[in-house]
Amino acid sequence: METVDVLRLGLRAQSASFRLPEGHGFQPTLPLPPVTALVGLIGAAVGLNYREAQGYVQGRRLRLGIVGKSSGRAKDLWKHRKIKAKEIVSSVVVRELLMDLSVRFFIAGSKGAVEELYDAFISPRYALSLGTSDDLAMWDRPEILKDLPIISLERLENTCVRGDISGNCRVDLDISKVPLNCSIRPPRVALLPCSFSFDKGERRVSAKEKFTFVDLPVRLDEPVKGIMVDGESVPLL
Repeated sequence: METVDVLRLGLRAQSASFRLPEGHGFQPTLPLPPVTALVGLIGAAVGLNYREAQGYVQGRRLRLGIVGKSSGRAKDLWKHRKIKAKEIVSSVVVRELLMDLSVRFFIAGSKGAVEELYDAFISPRYALSLGTSDDLAMWDRPEILKDLPIISLERLENTCVRGDISGNCRVDLDISKVPLNCSIRPPRVALLPCSFSFDKGERRVSAKEKFTFVDLPVRLDEPVKGIMVDGESVPLL
């Protein structure tokens, strides 16, 4: 059975926002940080720009996982400037925010890579944030988990998995026991950037993939690969 060493890091933010790329006038947020945001977190800790962080993750063959949830959502007005017909004009957008977001970030890799990241997250080079640079995060002391087996996960909750699993899952929840003031959201599939190319100072999307964000507990007809940590199922992205 394949095993991996894993770095686990708890992160909390008073507010956070992970907007969908196609959002314009109204910018909804994903319920959890996407893989590009997780790569950015590693870059901030190590002291790398995004291009370097992407190469760092790929070169060390790191696999990432995320589990967590927020206590609610809010909307905020953002004023920004854009270029239209060679003229700079002001515009206002409505951005959705996650409130009191709490996540567990998992980084799986070789022993050496995990120990290197442990040292980086003990004393990050740059401030850690969840979403925009304004959404500063607090973090717990990182923890190294050794020789965790990669297993087949049949039940997921409050996490993200690579691919579209919307047709491969069934809600595993007694709806009658859900409080009336609790929001219920089905699995959400989003086509998101997963890597970028860089040329002459410009960053362009080089690859996109589908990711499914799972809030409610679901049971899968076809299991996905991941790890189990303290009873939490963590798909590896």
